[in-house]
Order: sequence, then structure tokens, then C-alpha cells
Amino acid sequence: MQPQIVLDMRCLQDLDHFERGIQAHARCIIGAARNFNPGATLIGLTDPALPALPASAAAWVDAIRPNAYLPELGDGAVFLNPAPLMARGLFAARLLLNPGIVKVAIVYDFIPLDQRAAYLADQTERLDYFADLAWLRRYDLFIAISGATEARLRALWPLPAAATAVSGVALPDWVTAGPPAAPAHILVVGGDDQRKNPELAIRAHACAPGLQARRIPLVIAGNHPAALRDALRALPAQYGGDPDLLIVPGRLDGAKLMDLYRRAYCVVTPSRAEGFSLPVIEAMAAGVPAIATDIPAHAELITDSAWRFSLDDDAKLAGLMERLVTDSGIRAGLIEAQAAVWPRFTREKVAERVWGAVAAARPAAPRAPAVTGRKPRIAMLTPLPPARSGIADYSASLAHHFGDAADLCLFAGGEIADARPVSCLPMVAQTFDRVVCVMGNSGYHNAINDLLMRYGAACICHDSRLLGFTAARFGLPAAAAIASREVGRVVTAAEIKAWGQDEERREASFLGGIAGAARPLIFHSHASVDEVGRRFGTRAAFLPFAVPPPWPDQMISPAIRAAARERLGIGPAERVIVSLGFIVANKGIEPALRALALLAARGLACRLVWVGQAHQDLAPFAALAAALGISPLVTFTDRFVGMAEYRDWLAAADCGLQLRQSGRGNLSAALGDCIAAGLPSLASADLAENLDAPEFIRRVADPLVPAAIADGLAACLAEDGPRAVRAAARFAHGARYSMANYAKNLCDILGL
Repeated sequence: MQPQIVLDMRCLQDLDHFERGIQAHARCIIGAARNFNPGATLIGLTDPALPALPASAAAWVDAIRPNAYLPELGDGAVFLNPAPLMARGLFAARLLLNPGIVKVAIVYDFIPLDQRAAYLADQTERLDYFADLAWLRRYDLFIAISGATEARLRALWPLPAAATAVSGVALPDWVTAGPPAAPAHILVVGGDDQRKNPELAIRAHACAPGLQARRIPLVIAGNHPAALRDALRALPAQYGGDPDLLIVPGRLDGAKLMDLYRRAYCVVTPSRAEGFSLPVIEAMAAGVPAIATDIPAHAELITDSAWRFSLDDDAKLAGLMERLVTDSGIRAGLIEAQAAVWPRFTREKVAERVWGAVAAARPAAPRAPAVTGRKPRIAMLTPLPPARSGIADYSASLAHHFGDAADLCLFAGGEIADARPVSCLPMVAQTFDRVVCVMGNSGYHNAINDLLMRYGAACICHDSRLLGFTAARFGLPAAAAIASREVGRVVTAAEIKAWGQDEERREASFLGGIAGAARPLIFHSHASVDEVGRRFGTRAAFLPFAVPPPWPDQMISPAIRAAARERLGIGPAERVIVSLGFIVANKGIEPALRALALLAARGLACRLVWVGQAHQDLAPFAALAAALGISPLVTFTDRFVGMAEYRDWLAAADCGLQLRQSGRGNLSAALGDCIAAGLPSLASADLAENLDAPEFIRRVADPLVPAAIADGLAACLAEDGPRAVRAAARFAHGARYSMANYAKNLCDILGL
């Protein structure tokens, strides 16, 4: 098996700092991964909530993953995080808790920990930082950017000698070695962080009479906001200096910054704390002297203490600057002494140290020996009863029938109106071999979807589209934006609303989100598998839909049927058609009512009962029934029907009717119930095909035509004999599509 390396690339999604600092170091390490690991499979880990990863960085890896659910990783895989204290550790918890993976962290500094008042005054930031420190302990190898950082790390935690290494930080690619230009100014390079301490350089410059007399400018370059630039420009006058000699140009690109380096008498780095100091080695590479504060990170680079100064010693700093400006011999000597330092920090050298340390890292802790006969463990996040959801009932049945295939642990999603979060624990814990999220087109899946998008999992999607879910969860404008990306044109919020009222007009599937997050994405219809492949390039898996166990013969005996009809108030001679499940327009209500009128006109009067709770206004359909003259023949229960009554309707009915008007790939658990009960039924061809329904389930083609529905219902009603005559087909179908087989097939798809 090829080596597998997962590279956390989230820090490279911070586009404001892509060219410098932590991001520059990360680009050096990740960009060199291929050179030092030939033949390895490189997987980039990104966060969809952040800006898109630049294409140049995406090209460094073989695949990009939007979460840390990577069941394809084998023992010995490497996870390298170039910025573990910059991005939330919980996001990658499934990797960090995996004992079979070698986990490598690049460690920069512990400045926020050591200066909490300045960096962690906010309670939320403090909690986040300490949480990330706790996750940092989960790594196996710590590559510090300096000896000072390594020493601080070891002071915090007792670590084996082999658990740490020092890499340094690479010079940016815009730094080019060469002779300096004619000196013109003194340079300070640093951002807007207060620890950069530019005030010290300003005081020293203002108090150096030789610099003031010679009119030597002090340039302070960095990403300083306008207000901070104004504040810095006001400081020289406070110390008797000339404000005109202070230049604060703001943020500069690499070429302009390199020009400032080359024309500097010296580069001053007055920082109070650093993990490493790029300005020091950038100055040395540019061929100009570097002087800096006497902190451990600087002492590693500027070994002669004569050219270091304490954090508030502006007098010594002023003297050093004057010597370097006035004495070219001293300047030349210091340049020569420092010339041997910067070559240790080329991109090639630093990358070699990092990947060399990874290659030499101790093996990952072996997994615990497999327990003989231990079944795989699956966590499944799904709605469950008492949620009034067909998927909730289906998942409960699955758990009941899972048997020997695996140990299935169910985690219930919240109610539609319940805003409480569902725990992410099953998503990240190593307790489970696989995690499965169950998605459908209703608000019962809100929290499940959020966790799937954030942490990843396998996903069983019970619906061919998520229009209703998306519009309700995110609003019409957001749904319109999602649809626009999918169909490649501008879709308006008004169109989304119209699609919801008439799904035959719908153009988008709204499956793109789960298609990107799920590994694998699983559907119960070939049509949905084909659609996500065509629209999103996702290779989904097909899992045949399971049906309930076939009813035993005694449950559909004439006596049982007669008792059920009596309980429901159905007369002995009355013919009853039932359509089961939540009542929504896309279940073909209008064409079904028109078909019922055609049957009545043919002298085949029968009652059509819609058994279930309505999820929309039924008044238009009641008005249509009245206009067609069939109001006495139409019943909408418009309430949630308990299991006992639901079974009574299945036993009492003469035939079933299950229709859809929302495209291909639809499923109907109610049609599965009709099959289990041996009830002759008419179904949309798509529904019947997706359940591989037996011959006593007749098909009606799309688009739904009332005359064709009427013909199909008449044929169903004309079937003679008790339901027991369909026992062979019923039991054969039930055996083939049992929940036990479903569980086995699911485990196969999950690679268990």
C-alpha cells in the first residue's frame, strides 16, 4: 500500500496572510511534501467554512477533503498539521484520536500562554486556546521552529527525546541573496502585534543625535492599520526626534520589501517575544546587518550578544544604530560574521529537516489487537421515534433487525423546532469503526446535516432531492444561491418558492453539500447515484431499500380484514383505496382526484382515503373534489396515525395508491408496507422500480395522467382472491430486501 500523508491545509485558507508568517512556512513544508515523499498519496484537509484554498496550493496534493472523516487511511498514515494552534483541533479530532496514525505538529511558540493578559483576555479565546493546547498533546512528533520553542515545549510537557525536532523557518521565496545597495535608512519589519515593540526603535532613533543630524530615516514596514500608523508617526516628537524622519509605509509586497532590506544600514528587530524571527534572517540574506532584542529566539540567530539589546534599552540600541551608520568597517564585519547563518534557512534545508524528522518518527502506537469475533461498531445519527418521520421509523426498524452484521449505536437527531445541538462525540470518537448520518428532506435532519458538513461521515440519503430541507434550514435566498451554483444560472428566491409548490418544475437537487462531505454517499435508487455523479462528480453507492418483514398469513386473513374494516367504519361492500404517509402535493393528489372522478363516471365508485398528516393546505384539493362531484368519496385524515390504525388501513383497504411528482429517484416506505401486507397497489413507475416491487404492484408512468391512474386502479380493484395467493411473491421480495440483508450490504459499502 502506498504511504498516505494527510496535510492540514486550513491555515492556507487565510488569504490575508498567505504570503508571510505561519502560512509561508506551511507553504514551504506542504509544497515540498511530494519531493520528499515520492509515491505517497497526499490528501489535503480543508474547511469549507473558510475561503477557498488557492489553486496553486490545491495542486500540491492528490485529493482535497472537506473534513477529517477518512476511513480509507491505513495504519502508519501520517497526519501533519503545520499550524495546530491556529485552527480548531476538534475539526481534526478523528485523526488525532486514531492510534494507528503518526501525528506531526509544527509548533511556533507559546506566546499567548505566556502573555495571557495581552492575548487571552477574552474568555472565549482563552477557552479555545486551552482546548487547542489539549489537542496538541495528542500529537506524536513536535517539530519546533526554534530551539527556544522546543525548550518551552519540553518545559510544559515531559516528552521523549525522539518526540521533538527543530526545523527553523524558511526564507520567503521573494528573498534573494546578493550585494546590498547604497544604504539609505534603518529598517524595522513587523506587523501590528504589540509584542513587535516598534516604539523601542522609534525612541532610540529619536534619541540618537548622530542619526538625527545625518537625516537617516527610520522605516517601519508591516501590516499596520491606518490608526496605528498615525499613532507611530506621532511618537518621534515626544522624544525630541524629527517626525519627518519616520516612514511607515504600511503593508508591502515581497519585491518592495526586498528593496527596503537591500537599502538598509541595518535591520532592527525589537520584538518582546518570538518563536523565530524572519526579519533577522531576511536581513542577513539581503547582506545587511541584523540586530535584535536579547530574547532566546534571537540569540539562536545573532550569537554575538554585543549586537543584542534588552527589551527597553533604547540607549544601547541608539548606540548600535549609530555605529552601523557611521562606521562602514563595523558594518562590513558584522555582515561577514552573519553571512553563514541564513543559508541554513533556505526552503530546501528547512523542508529537508521537517520531512527528515517525519521519516524518522517513531511508529504510531499499534492498535489494540482485534478481539476475536468482535463485530464492527457503527454510529448512526438519525431521527428516531417519537419523531413523526418515516425515516425515524425506518432507522428504528433497522436497529431492531441489524442482527449479527455489526453493533449499531443510534444517536437521535433533534425535533424540528429543537435548537439544542446534537453532540459531535460519535463523529470524532474512535469507539466507532464508521459513522453514518441519515439525511432526508425535512427539518428533523437539521443538526445531523450540520455535523455531517463539519466533521464528515458516511451518509445515507433517503431522498432524491433536499429542496424542502434546504429552503427551510437556510432560507429562500441561500437556497437560490445553492441552486444557482448547481444549475449554472441565476436562480431567484421566487423560483425556489415556486419549485416547492410544484416540484415538477424543480431543476436543482440540492445534494451538492452532502455529496462533498460524505464518504461514501449512499442512495437507495440508481437514479440518484447517477445524478450526483453527473452533477457533482461524486461516486455514490447504491444500497437496495429494505422493506418490512412480510405479514404472516394470519394477519391478512378475511377475519382480520373484516375486523379492521369494522374498526375503521368501512362498510362490507365499500371499496377503499388508501394512500399512506404525510400528505403533500407532490404525491399526485390532483391527478389522483381526477382519476377517482373518472372511475366514478365508469360506475366504479370507491373511496380514496389519504392516511396521514397534511403538510400543506388541503383546501384547494377539497375544492377540486367538490368541483368534480366526488367529495363524499374523498377522505383526508389530516392527523398523525398510530401504528395500530396504520396497520388497520393496510388490512382493510382494497388497493393502495403511492404516487410522486418530484422527478426520479424517489422512495416510499409506505409502498414497502403495501408489499409486506400483500396489498395490490398502483405506484409511480419510479417508486416501484426503486423498490424492485413485485408484480402485484402495478406501475403508472410519468407524467401522471388521470386516465392512466384510473385504468391502473381499476385493474388493482379487479384482482380476485385473498391476499394469501400473493404469499410467494411477498415472501420472496421480503427475503431479498430484508433489513438483515440491508445491514450486510451497508457494512460491505462501508468496507467493514
